[in-house]
Amino acid sequence: MKTRRSSRTRTALVIASMAVLATAGAQSCATFTEAWQLTDFRILGVRAYAESDPTRNSPRRGETAVVELSTADVRDRNVRVAWLIVDSAAFGTTMTSGDAGAGSTPSLPAISICDTPDFALDFPGLTLRCGTRSSFTVPSTGGPDARGRESLTIFGVACAGGRIRVRPTGGDAGTGASTGGVPFECTGGESRGWPFQYTMLVGSAAGNTGNDNRHPQIVGVRAGIMGGTLSPVTDAAIPRIQRCADQSRMSQCTRLRVEVDFNEGARESYPERDPNTNTIVMRDERLVTGFIITKGRLSGGFRTDSAAEPRSVMGNDFLPPTEPGDVRMVIYATDGRGGFDTREITIRVD
Repeated sequence: MKTRRSSRTRTALVIASMAVLATAGAQSCATFTEAWQLTDFRILGVRAYAESDPTRNSPRRGETAVVELSTADVRDRNVRVAWLIVDSAAFGTTMTSGDAGAGSTPSLPAISICDTPDFALDFPGLTLRCGTRSSFTVPSTGGPDARGRESLTIFGVACAGGRIRVRPTGGDAGTGASTGGVPFECTGGESRGWPFQYTMLVGSAAGNTGNDNRHPQIVGVRAGIMGGTLSPVTDAAIPRIQRCADQSRMSQCTRLRVEVDFNEGARESYPERDPNTNTIVMRDERLVTGFIITKGRLSGGFRTDSAAEPRSVMGNDFLPPTEPGDVRMVIYATDGRGGFDTREITIRVD
């Protein structure tokens, strides 16, 4: 059930979203000493799909689209998420309405949002949803871009261990400069929050454009001592390795090899309009796979397909930490067109 809000509240949220359009794309989730170290709360990616077909990453006009935010945290904190789905064709009309008056600088009250996952608001050109998983009806978009693609822009804020509210402006409340002007903030003494941005391609009813895309699927993970046989990792078959006292980059300790298996057809071929020649060309997807761990070291944070090796082995080498215990490894992959999947495994260090 949708939550009803006053005209003042609705106007403030619409105005707040305008600032997101100008600033969210410039935000960064964090700076890490090593890309593979999980030391705090991190956003991994967005998985968007048609509710009627979860493998399809390109919902069509009028379909129900589902969006899920994938995150990782070293602590067990509750995560709240605010989503702003923008249809650029109608958004300009929305922004001309409201109580503030033309040319005025509105003040935004500190409105708390997303305290419940069912908080939702709909305007022409703008949809607000809450929850790590949410859904909305795909509107009509403003037409194809130079590459022949139709899309929706999705902005959001994720808050671990706190509450999301509109950052107040005007008077003595400040301008939100500490967060780059993004008008949402994650509040709470033990909280951590980050903004994010995602472009969702809109598929065609005929299913014959370059927008039509399916998610790559991680169908399995194999692991084993480097140089040995790799075996499937399951809840009943957790890989084990001895701890390592030498954590230097030249360490001679035994390492664990981890490799990721994808579904057949994970790397799709698709047509795309070349804006330089105005012709349709066929392109192949290149998968990028990320790895993060809570302890120990990896040989790198990412593996990617390249022109020289379009079907690279998505693997990594794990140097165990000095102390025994379970290590979490989170694996996530994207196809470059919005397709996304993730998998988490446990490594046991003796």
